[in-house]
Amino acid sequence: MPKITNKVGSFNTMKDGKIRYRVYIPQQKKYKSFYGFTETECVKKYKLFLKEFKEDMYLTTKNNASLQRQLELYTKKMYLSIRKNSFDGMESILRNCVYPYIGHYPVEDITTDIIQEEMIAALVKDGRARSTIIKARIYLNKFYNWYIDECETNMRKNPVKATYIPSNDKFRKKSEEEDYVALSAEEVKALYKAAQETFSSGKRKNRYALAYLLILETGLRRSELLGLPLKNIHINKNGKSGYINVTQTLINVTTRDDDLNITGYSNELTSNTKSMDSKRRVPLNENAIYIIKQLTQEMELDDQNLKVKNKYGLLICSEQGTPVIPRNFNRGFHLLCDRANIPHYGIHALRHTFATDLLHSGVDIKTVSKLLGHSKIDITYNIYIHVVNS
Repeated sequence: MPKITNKVGSFNTMKDGKIRYRVYIPQQKKYKSFYGFTETECVKKYKLFLKEFKEDMYLTTKNNASLQRQLELYTKKMYLSIRKNSFDGMESILRNCVYPYIGHYPVEDITTDIIQEEMIAALVKDGRARSTIIKARIYLNKFYNWYIDECETNMRKNPVKATYIPSNDKFRKKSEEEDYVALSAEEVKALYKAAQETFSSGKRKNRYALAYLLILETGLRRSELLGLPLKNIHINKNGKSGYINVTQTLINVTTRDDDLNITGYSNELTSNTKSMDSKRRVPLNENAIYIIKQLTQEMELDDQNLKVKNKYGLLICSEQGTPVIPRNFNRGFHLLCDRANIPHYGIHALRHTFATDLLHSGVDIKTVSKLLGHSKIDITYNIYIHVVNS
């Protein structure tokens, strides 16, 4: 796409669909690029960069500000270089697991013992998940590495490096209900039956009923299914086989003002999947193909009857023709569970059911891992070790 210029810089559309805004920064005597999905997003990142530059956000240690204050400034700097949902995750972990415990200490007064006893041990005592504590430690470690390398400080040793996360046996064991649950064959049958219920008009009682069944047949993540465009579905001429190309997802992101204060939440389609291995080809069996054909027909009827267009070309959309809000999709599943007279499972249980059924039928774990889009086979093995052993 040709360059589009404004008074400051130029816009280019990249191969991955993102927009690059290239601007000359006279103070640094070089060009800098800002990326986003819209020109407005790119310009917002440019303005935030200028604000940081003018306020000298490359921190100094003259007043040895609190850890929380320094981390807040650091995360604003990071906003320019990481994905929105990654930033939201980092900001949430720091806000809930670091600031309340050790955020009041001056940044250079933090010691290994303070982190170990007043943060890590306290988080364990408060019942936080081991994975959450690991993330808190990782973010804090990255901050101190940056602080020592980039700021005017006499600190030479990262206080996080000598800390450790207690072993699994120190954490509260999950009950069977909390663990990775798969639906029984009887529950799957009940779910299929409930999904077929219609009003006298012939319209399905649960708009997204077939979508839940499609997860059972393909193992797609919720975000992958809600972001699935029709153009990524390929069905062979015989109508008995095909595949889905997983290339984009629907993510829930936090909207923020120029100071990065939270102003609300929105849903965005993005080409960023959970990991590189999440971009994959998922084969379709005859059940999945039948469900997709039914879904497509019903969505087309909605387009005609409600005079609403599927604005983004998705397999599944709301009655307004927009991407489905994830929490509404969750509510719909619980309503379907009620109709099927089964417990309120999380949607992810459908994905676990898909994987468990494959393993029980003799499919090797490497293949299952690839179909699920896990970044490492170890992830699959650790989740389904009880199935493998049985």
